[in-house]
Amino acid sequence: MFINEKGKIFGKISIIDLIVILGILVAAFGIYTKFSAPATEKIATETKAIEYKVLVRGVRQGTVDALKNSKRVTNTTTKDYCGDIINVSPAPAIHPAELTDGTVQNVEFPEQFDVTLTIALNGKVSDSGYFTESNQSVNIGSTLYMNTKYANTSGTIIDIYTVE
Repeated sequence: MFINEKGKIFGKISIIDLIVILGILVAAFGIYTKFSAPATEKIATETKAIEYKVLVRGVRQGTVDALKNSKRVTNTTTKDYCGDIINVSPAPAIHPAELTDGTVQNVEFPEQFDVTLTIALNGKVSDSGYFTESNQSVNIGSTLYMNTKYANTSGTIIDIYTVE
């Protein structure tokens, strides 16, 4: 037979060893298929003019002025180009706060602003989303850690669209 009295197949390899080897092969195949998807699925190829809006919350007037005087935006983490600021719209910072009686109410924070930045770039668009020229994903809800000539801050991407 194939299996002898010691549980070895053809007298050479044990069933347990065979199961472990098969498990390793299945895991290796799974890892290979997960991380080796075709490049056409990962990289967008169509270049278009993209604009996206970033909400920066709770900054002081100095940061607002620095953002107004800035143009080029880079990602603080990757140092990749993220676009140019084309519009800076400050508004009073109004956030929920717990009052002394335990209730929560929207309160205007003095000398603080919520700033909406409009950033433009020539990026890549595909079925899977929007990307910078260096293939960094631009997603609504993600945090952009940004650096400009005069300011270093972060904000949440709240809108993305192509410009015709």
